[in-house]
Amino acid sequence: MVETSSSNNGRRLAWRFMCCCRGSNSDFSAQQIADATEMSRHRAAAFLRQLFKEGRLDVTWHGRSSATNRYRLIDASPLAEKTHKPKRAKARQRVWNSCRIMRAFTLDDVIATAQVAHSTAKRYVKALQRAGLIRVRGTEHGITIYRLNVDCGQAAPELTPDGIFAPTRRTFYPYREDV
Repeated sequence: MVETSSSNNGRRLAWRFMCCCRGSNSDFSAQQIADATEMSRHRAAAFLRQLFKEGRLDVTWHGRSSATNRYRLIDASPLAEKTHKPKRAKARQRVWNSCRIMRAFTLDDVIATAQVAHSTAKRYVKALQRAGLIRVRGTEHGITIYRLNVDCGQAAPELTPDGIFAPTRRTFYPYREDV
């Protein structure tokens, strides 16, 4: 789950508010958390439900919903910061990375290493072949082996209707049929 810095800030403010309530042994509700922080009432209730599931809160009074429940803080240990999962490269970038690393490859090699659909890999490899960036080296047992001719750099070449543009080199490679 990706959270913005403002929602993380709201979580920290809510946690400070609850820790202040711990010393006085008072209870609080999601509405009080929302009023004291920049969270909405719905987000504050979800945050309290999460803390309750983790065993950090105790319910002192059951309301009609979790938003109207009254809670008391049990465990005031610091909250763990949420780590963000790094974004995965786009499919064509993964195919291009596989081609650059292996230099000589089959379509099945690219599909396995780039973890893309067969149609995606085939369409991109055929476009690279039409522009002359890769070539057919040969076939073994009916399987085509490709070879990387031109390494255009780290960024994946972009497909256009009349050729391929390599952003790293700022070079355009027209399709061979069009030349």
